[in-house]
Amino acid sequence: MQRGNRKAGRARLTRPPDVAGHGSSVAAMSEPALQGSDKRSATDQLRYGEHYYKHDCGLPYERNEHWSKFFGAVADAIVRELRPKTVLDVGCAMGFLVEELRIRGVEAWGVDVSEYAIDHVHPSVAQFCAVSSAANEVLPDRFPTSFDLVTCVEVLEHLEDDDVLRALINLTKHADRLLFSSSPEDYTEATHLNVKPPDEWSARLAALGMWRNLDLDASFLTPWAAVYDRHQPVPPELVAAYERTYVLQGREIRALRAEALRRHSDDVRSSLAHDDALADLPITDLEQQLESMRERLLEAELATLASRDHSIGAEATAG
Repeated sequence: MQRGNRKAGRARLTRPPDVAGHGSSVAAMSEPALQGSDKRSATDQLRYGEHYYKHDCGLPYERNEHWSKFFGAVADAIVRELRPKTVLDVGCAMGFLVEELRIRGVEAWGVDVSEYAIDHVHPSVAQFCAVSSAANEVLPDRFPTSFDLVTCVEVLEHLEDDDVLRALINLTKHADRLLFSSSPEDYTEATHLNVKPPDEWSARLAALGMWRNLDLDASFLTPWAAVYDRHQPVPPELVAAYERTYVLQGREIRALRAEALRRHSDDVRSSLAHDDALADLPITDLEQQLESMRERLLEAELATLASRDHSIGAEATAG
């Protein structure tokens, strides 16, 4: 995946990275299909090779404490909130999420376009991860063909325009539930070819019969992550869901504003009290404080001059 710019989205995770895996183009795939697109495959391997994972994912994308904690927390949330028995992680990078899910008893599988990433999958889950692209239509032979949940984290923004629709179709054909995240604003990452706002992805998925579940909060993954379910909502049901979300978010915003105003008022009162305390000090105390500040300022100026003279002397000595 190009889970690297998750750069703790998932990476900037510090969110998950957008690493070519958790960020690279992968989704429903077929190993033989790669043979028919050698040119694109070669480009992908160059784009999402060792340099990408070491330098373009916010933090180095490798097996370390940071990523272990991050994907462990994501796996915990998936098990707790979504309760799948089987999962396909599209853009799995080095298989960290697959690994953490399997530790928790979930039968997880993963695909990623990066050969480098798949080569670094832990031996314990190597048989459950494979090289493939999100735009491929068939899964590797050893994979199941249906899952309780498909996850796709920071992947589709890395795809070329002509691959996006095929990838979306593939994401929705292997499960009735999709956990999806795609960076909506990271335009500076060189491999981000298709950065879109969440509403555009939601509209495209709705056209494929996958509707956002407004009662499930997926922010445990990234602030813009969402869960999509396959169903055909009737207008009253859809309106009720959006109204429910709108009302809840409105309450939260009003509560946050009230808290911000309260804290601001407390700060103002504290500042005024401090000013009043200074006003009550005897003139002699104020004069002593002023003199002490002048002395510290003079000491700082002398130190600065000494440092400058030292630098000039060093430059002269160096010729």
